[in-house]
Amino acid sequence: MVTMILPFKTLLLSFLFTSLATAQNICPASETLENGFVLSANLITPTGKRRNIYSVKKGGTIDVDIKATASAGLGMGGNAASLHFTYVVDISSSTNDPCGGENSGDTVLDCEKNAVLALHDTIKASGAAADFGVVSFDDQGTSATFADGRFVTTDLGAQDGSVEDAVNALTIGGDTDFSAALEVALNSITESAAQGEKRIIFLSDGEDLGDAGDFENALQPLIDAGVIINSFAIGAGHSCQGDRGELQRMADETGGECRNVADAADLENELLKLLALEITSADITLNGKYLTRIEGPFEGPVSMTIDSTATFLPEGDYEACIEVTGSDRQNGQDSSATISCCAWFHVKSAPDHYDPFYHSYKTGRKGKTMKQHWSRSSKGKSSKGHRD
Repeated sequence: MVTMILPFKTLLLSFLFTSLATAQNICPASETLENGFVLSANLITPTGKRRNIYSVKKGGTIDVDIKATASAGLGMGGNAASLHFTYVVDISSSTNDPCGGENSGDTVLDCEKNAVLALHDTIKASGAAADFGVVSFDDQGTSATFADGRFVTTDLGAQDGSVEDAVNALTIGGDTDFSAALEVALNSITESAAQGEKRIIFLSDGEDLGDAGDFENALQPLIDAGVIINSFAIGAGHSCQGDRGELQRMADETGGECRNVADAADLENELLKLLALEITSADITLNGKYLTRIEGPFEGPVSMTIDSTATFLPEGDYEACIEVTGSDRQNGQDSSATISCCAWFHVKSAPDHYDPFYHSYKTGRKGKTMKQHWSRSSKGKSSKGHRD
């Protein structure tokens, strides 16, 4: 709780209502960042959906509580259950090599599975995705598409209708052909019922042995469909730019990102960075002056409530705002955004006669003069006002 005493200038009502009619930053506010996270801000009180009139005795003052919320995460800000993710997993013979790390007995394929399942758990917990796809590829591609925990289509060897089962069922295969993977991934995208953004998470530990022309033909329909591909080059001897540079190209040409993961044991951490976001600050202002500042960073997904009090406010018209700044990390750099929304409220002196505009719903007694209301409610109490 932060409390401050602030001086404020009274605005003309005619200007106030003109501003309300043209305001663009009405609460709540949200913005989708590059990595699919949604940054959101809202004022709980005052709401901006009513007159928000606080009545005081002539010459008196009032304390006004201001409460706001700030959040950052997949599925927050009104985009719940609108996304699609397809996980494309390399099962070629080279994924039988040791993964390394703490579980030295694991293969590269084991590390791929663990990384995909960790990412999937985070996305699923957010409630942001309408459905998912799983694609395995070597020199051929096979896939399964899921919605509401059940198969839509499948040619993988999973049985219980879950992404987890499909991933765990993957086994070592033959050579590496990216075009086979992209063609089957397109089928998964086409099967998706998601109305929002569609993303492919593409994992490989080797170079594409397929035909370069086939790669071009397989990638173009995904570009046309607006699909975003995030690709990962796994292993010390492999890179995004290696050979024909196709892992880099599929990311660049779809607005995604390619990351080099020299140690396969680090793959899980690298995949989870796709969802990296933080709230760096959240501010409540009153008539353009800082009332409360919360400084981060707060790692997402995160949701917070900020309480503040403006004290000893005299008659006047006030604008309360919440401003939230957040950043995600794309292509090794921070991409930040700031959103804000505002609501007006008014402090008025109570008239000596009944006026419906100032009638206090708290009294519940229509026709009682405000003079009578004040004489009754102020006995033995301070001169703080009542909210109408």
